[in-house]
Amino acid sequence: MNARCWCSPPFATTCIWPSDRPRLSRLEQAIEAFIARAARGDAPTLESCSLPRAPGRLSSLPDNLFVLCIQTIVRDYLTAAERETYETGMQAFLLKRPPHSALVVELEVDLGSLDVPAQSAMLVLRFASAEGKLQTMLMARTHPHPRQLFINPGAVDAFTDAFTPVGA
Repeated sequence: MNARCWCSPPFATTCIWPSDRPRLSRLEQAIEAFIARAARGDAPTLESCSLPRAPGRLSSLPDNLFVLCIQTIVRDYLTAAERETYETGMQAFLLKRPPHSALVVELEVDLGSLDVPAQSAMLVLRFASAEGKLQTMLMARTHPHPRQLFINPGAVDAFTDAFTPVGA
């Protein structure tokens, strides 16, 4: 077992509840797809670092590269200082890049909505607009382990109007 590699099946499957067969099936399909793509030599690069250091690592990427960052349920695991460092760093990262060259997708618990478990998490997109301003869009609400999205009316159209990835 290679515990440092997220795609090592014994390690990765320990992150799935034994009773959650559909999720395990999706994980196994994702691992197979990643391994197949890696064999072709064009797999995405996976890097590991502490979350507060991530914005610095991301800032070293070339400006002509589209960067997709996906963050799921991590803020509550950070100290207040780590959270501040990370959030400030990510905002700076987005604003220093050319507009629309990076997109941050966040799935985080909304402490104000815990009384409605199916909608107790938010799916938020962050990016730098064409005017160089940080844009934050609430796209949907869901459960922290999503099975259903409650899409914010107009959010998809608003995002489509506001964001065209570099090179598209």
